[in-house]
Amino acid sequence: MTFLLLLALASADPPPAADARASTLRAQARDALGGESALASVHGLSLQGHFHRLPPPDGGAGDAARARGPLGRDAAGDLDLDLALPDKMRREESVSMAGGPSFTMIMGLSGAHAWMGTEGAAAGRGFGGGRGPRGEADTRSPADGKAMEEERRGAMGRRLQGDLARLRLALLADPGDGASVTYAGPAESPDGRADVLDVTSASGTRARLFLDATTHVPLMVTYQETMPARRFRRPMPADGVDRPETPGPVASPSDAAPRTVEVTLYLSDRRAVDGLQLPYHVSRAVNGNVVEEWDVTRWRVNPAFKPERFEKQ
Repeated sequence: MTFLLLLALASADPPPAADARASTLRAQARDALGGESALASVHGLSLQGHFHRLPPPDGGAGDAARARGPLGRDAAGDLDLDLALPDKMRREESVSMAGGPSFTMIMGLSGAHAWMGTEGAAAGRGFGGGRGPRGEADTRSPADGKAMEEERRGAMGRRLQGDLARLRLALLADPGDGASVTYAGPAESPDGRADVLDVTSASGTRARLFLDATTHVPLMVTYQETMPARRFRRPMPADGVDRPETPGPVASPSDAAPRTVEVTLYLSDRRAVDGLQLPYHVSRAVNGNVVEEWDVTRWRVNPAFKPERFEKQ
């Protein structure tokens, strides 16, 4: 269920006691999530479950608007997510397309190094099949291709680092080393009341952590994200057979420009796992529209990861 909070922040600028209030609230949140001793011993988390992802509404209409998702359509399948604190993450999405092949998409982060790969029927195809943004033959020079690849990897690395930092904040009430935390004020909704913490990371990225005013557990994290310029790619056919290109939608000026969106990460259905309180339902919304949901079937605390788990094989 989507939980929407209507902000009623006390003031735009935090009062002088905001830092002290933030420290108290963060300590209460850590205690509600399992206690400082238990949380301090967490060096890794792993979850298994199912995901469902929808392309966000972007002003389009009909099928053309909904065709902008992984492989050109909505995606659902099995999810495996491994977190090795402070800076490693691996995400696997296993998808079976109706009447077509099964494959696994993998994204990895190790420090500042990010990578992406596939296993199964899509392995070796990449995301463009050796073609340009709309399926035409790629005519870029080797130097331009290398520069674009480096830019893409850099952007993916920053995005995965942000995802890891926000999961760490949401799951453990841990803002990370060098972060500043201040009290932003209370927030009200028809479902209850929350206390809001403003978090600024050491790198300068900002997020807001909403804590239940009664239980103090994290309810959600909000942040702004700049979406990259949209590039249309020809979806891979369900049967894996490469066919001649058919006409596709033409990018409009609004599609071509990067845009900033408000993202909300919701956490619910918390249960006890090895002394911690972990959510079994996670959803993500863009500008108020839910675009991704996780239904967790299993959590593991401090699993024994092999060192190569987070390196590209």
